[in-house]
Amino acid sequence: MHQIHDYILGRREQRGLGIWSPMRPASPTRLDRQIPWADLHLKMQENLIHFLDVELDLAGTLCDSAKSHPDPERRTQLIRNIKQAIDTLRYFAGGVVDACTRETILDRVDDLEFKADKMAQVKRPGTATGESTSRKRKRAI
Repeated sequence: MHQIHDYILGRREQRGLGIWSPMRPASPTRLDRQIPWADLHLKMQENLIHFLDVELDLAGTLCDSAKSHPDPERRTQLIRNIKQAIDTLRYFAGGVVDACTRETILDRVDDLEFKADKMAQVKRPGTATGESTSRKRKRAI
């Protein structure tokens, strides 16, 4: 069986298909040629996590800026930018392989989304907390 496998891999290598093919099964004799794939995957994960960290910092900075901005139009624009950053974070967080790291990132995203939603609430006349009357009705029921 190994002879057939090695023959097929040899033919692929002659045609330029086998050396870096991700479809090739791992074998101890050819493992040294697969190490660059593992290195590239690790670097990709590191870059993805770095990107997500920078995006989280950006969303946090936008959140702080929106809290203290006096102009309501600019504040609305900043909240829209925060929501866009949150959507981007959720999309790319799915590519993180490590479940613990992914959950940590998504927890931070949830915190930012909560803050953005809280800032986006419009204070209505007659309500002290800024909740809409429909939300109060839902609580009463």
